[in-house]
Amino acid sequence: MPDRKLQHIHRWSVTFAVLIGLGIFPNFVLGQDSLWAVHHGGRLNETGYACRTLAGGDYVMAGATFSQGAGDYDIYLVKLDSTGGAFWERTYGGTLTDIGTDLQSTPDSGFIIAGYTTSWGNGKRDICLIKTAPDGSMEWIKTYGGPADDEVFSVRVTADSGYILCGTTMSFGQGGDLYLIRTDRDGDTLWTRTYGGTAGESGAAVRITSDGGFVAVGNTGSFGVGYSSIYLVRTDSEGDTLWTASYGGARADLGYGVERTNDNGFIISGATAPTGQNYYDAYLVKVDSLGQQEWEALYGGAYEERAFSVAPTIDGGYVLTGTTESNPGRKIDIFVVKTDPVGEIEWDSAYGGVESDYGRMVGVDGQGNFLLAGSTYSFSAGGSDLYLMKVKGSEALAADWSEVPLPDRLALAQNYPNPFNAVTRIEFILPERSAYALTIYNILGQTVRRWDGNAMMPGLHVIDWDGREDDGRTAPSGIYFYRLQTGQFSQTKKMILVK
Repeated sequence: MPDRKLQHIHRWSVTFAVLIGLGIFPNFVLGQDSLWAVHHGGRLNETGYACRTLAGGDYVMAGATFSQGAGDYDIYLVKLDSTGGAFWERTYGGTLTDIGTDLQSTPDSGFIIAGYTTSWGNGKRDICLIKTAPDGSMEWIKTYGGPADDEVFSVRVTADSGYILCGTTMSFGQGGDLYLIRTDRDGDTLWTRTYGGTAGESGAAVRITSDGGFVAVGNTGSFGVGYSSIYLVRTDSEGDTLWTASYGGARADLGYGVERTNDNGFIISGATAPTGQNYYDAYLVKVDSLGQQEWEALYGGAYEERAFSVAPTIDGGYVLTGTTESNPGRKIDIFVVKTDPVGEIEWDSAYGGVESDYGRMVGVDGQGNFLLAGSTYSFSAGGSDLYLMKVKGSEALAADWSEVPLPDRLALAQNYPNPFNAVTRIEFILPERSAYALTIYNILGQTVRRWDGNAMMPGLHVIDWDGREDDGRTAPSGIYFYRLQTGQFSQTKKMILVK
């Protein structure tokens, strides 16, 4: 193998907000405070695309590495502790190029990684799905595709512990279609679907809807007003189309991310090229449950901005991350915008150094802080590194509660899906800052799983139960009860687990 693979150097750097404030890292452009930031990689290039928060506050990141592995770029998985320190790292790949674009934790506490490969498969570039154990050791790998290029950028775990993948196929359909693949828990294909017309489509992200169907976002050249429009496809659980919609103006619009909203609608992140400008602006589009546009908002400066990821926040607003090129004298910075529920800017910030830095994914923790994942050229000894940053959110949100309409009572929603097989979601609303306990009981009244939150922010909170007990054992099929308790409130609902 090339000797570059023998010269891998691990390095972690932790940057705390107090050090930045003292000017020790003067290359940062700060708006909202950074709580900490870490980078990880070798002497060549690493790229980060996805990050997930695990039970106990740990993290796992996926991307690609050129500094180590079997061939060219290899798929890269890194397990981190709650402050960004590394537990372990793993690489997966053959002699050519393999890229990891998304990941999820699985019901057995392992991981599923989606991406694309030129090392294996049927054609030029094929879709790749890797299942790992909790320690990152590979359990199996599957490829999907035809003789032309096929790629995937998004994966989610379905209620039966299988997977739904979203990407783009040049092998099937009309030669450039949005592509969904549904598999069982072993990665064996249950069905595939293509969506599009004759002028070319692509897929970027998929999410599972409350009825067990799917919503996917990407781009279309066949439909819409401009020569490229954002493309949203809503399907049932078998991938059959319920409706499609396009969004954007007379020029080019790109869809990168989609998330469900509390009203059963969707929020889309992307980029738009406004009339009369030569650059893209970051772009949010809010639509209802039938795909009807409710509002749109643009964010940007004199040059180019893009929004690769969006997440609903606990106050009913949104946070997006992507890139900005509008800071004078700088290259590309990580771009973050916090909005209210109708897309109006509450604050925006750029984070980065003298080189280029990229924000690819954003998430919100239980305290209202924001987790940003991507890549950095500014804070690495050579090439680019995986980059993970936590940005303060809770204090800024708390300061604004007097101006934000809050729910007037605590509410516990019915879990969904119900009955469920692998994972079910429990949502509840706190009308004020408070502690809570959410407990799952079996039919004998014995505690199966418990979550506790201290001084949690008001607003919507979400907990996903993977059917496991507190000690990690898999709970058996049967009837369960979940109870939400605060100082002044207690409510219980029933759910059914089916294995």
